[in-house]
Amino acid sequence: MINKKISRITLFITIIFGAFFLLSFSTPLKAAEETATYLLAKEPYAEGRWFDNSDLFPRVIAPIDTTTRYFVRLTFSDPEANATASNNFIDQLKACSVYSEGGSMASMIDTQVLDYLYSLDEDKQDSFIATYLFKTDAANKRVYLYVPIKELRPHTTYIVNIQPDIIKYGETAENEAVTWSFATMAIPSVRSISPGSISENYDVRQPVIIHGDNFNINNNVTVKFNDILAYRVDVKTDVQDKKYLQVLLPRGSKRLEPGIYNVTVQNSAACGQTLYGALSVVASSSGDIYREGQRIRTDYRSQGASVRVVANTVSLKSGYRKIAYLQLDTDRLLGENRLSRMISLDDSSWYEELETVSRWAGGSFFDLRVRDNSDSAFVRIGRVAPVLTGGLYKEIQPFKACSPFIEVSLYNVRLDQYNLRIPFDPQECMRFKVLRYDEELRTWSEHPAFISRWDHWAELSHNQSGIYVVVTY
Repeated sequence: MINKKISRITLFITIIFGAFFLLSFSTPLKAAEETATYLLAKEPYAEGRWFDNSDLFPRVIAPIDTTTRYFVRLTFSDPEANATASNNFIDQLKACSVYSEGGSMASMIDTQVLDYLYSLDEDKQDSFIATYLFKTDAANKRVYLYVPIKELRPHTTYIVNIQPDIIKYGETAENEAVTWSFATMAIPSVRSISPGSISENYDVRQPVIIHGDNFNINNNVTVKFNDILAYRVDVKTDVQDKKYLQVLLPRGSKRLEPGIYNVTVQNSAACGQTLYGALSVVASSSGDIYREGQRIRTDYRSQGASVRVVANTVSLKSGYRKIAYLQLDTDRLLGENRLSRMISLDDSSWYEELETVSRWAGGSFFDLRVRDNSDSAFVRIGRVAPVLTGGLYKEIQPFKACSPFIEVSLYNVRLDQYNLRIPFDPQECMRFKVLRYDEELRTWSEHPAFISRWDHWAELSHNQSGIYVVVTY
């Protein structure tokens, strides 16, 4: 009986002490929960988006220099307004890393900013941190951590590792480690613009199609003709799941006047590509294809050129220094069966765009003129002579040619670039590419080109002589 009473007393005392222990333990736990902070945002970050340096909170840190600095930012909730920079704030920031996926693992942390911070005395360090690296927003119960990084490369995926214990919350907690990744903006790669020439009376409802790669996956692409913005740009996807741009030309007071235009495609202000002389707007009086000896008007200022045919050569002469646009139907002037078409240039003229039209290959030559102090100058475009093609077929094996070998030769001329359009036999295969023969290196190599499998033509650009062929494999 006595033993039972002792057991009950012991159990009662155990319960009392247990309750007291739990109560004393739960008080700081509850306090910790009440003051807990949470990661609200990491920037830049978004699935399926690209970012450029303008999204990296650019600013100049005047005490250091006039260089624009960049940051990744973390936003934390701070309900008790007790978040501060930890005692080892600088060291922990230095231990963070931002590096490219699949790269050298070299960190893009801007240590110049942190080394400068190290050099300051304690009071100035606190002021610098509060101004540039750790900001509080008491009204919204938030704090912001800015981690300085170097300017990032385009079209790269970066992995961010943020160290723990950079921010301290009272006496009970510090931030946890954070890791995420984001992708930077790509520079668009433009292969072709179709059509490359339009009438000044163009239909504003008819789009210009721009083919290429790396168009902004955020669908925020701008196109400019010189400095004039396109009316509208839509990113489309073709049947091969390739992106292209459908561009409506400027209208109203911004309508394009006759002339040659540079076309700039921009994914962002810092990521763009310009194709010089890629679009010509032709005056309505110069839209015909001209015959031998005909006096022709080539732009709205009534400039002209005389076209003469001698043997297999189209000879151009003009009393005008600059001609905006000239189109030659070389099949009509020289005959469809002539393999090579030579165009001889007058040394006094400069053609902003000279376009040749043929069933075998079409070409547009931009900013074309005679090289200084040259007695004769010409452009040759057309099929390679049959006596040479037998050897060329062997050189491109194991590929199979599905177009004629097309030669572009430039003799004593200067130009910005030429665009070449080659029709090809579709065959039964759906895999095609363009090979180019470099006459100086005497080698064949794949050349970038836009290939329309449905219209059966390939379009490419270059600025040197070469031989081209569309092949299947």
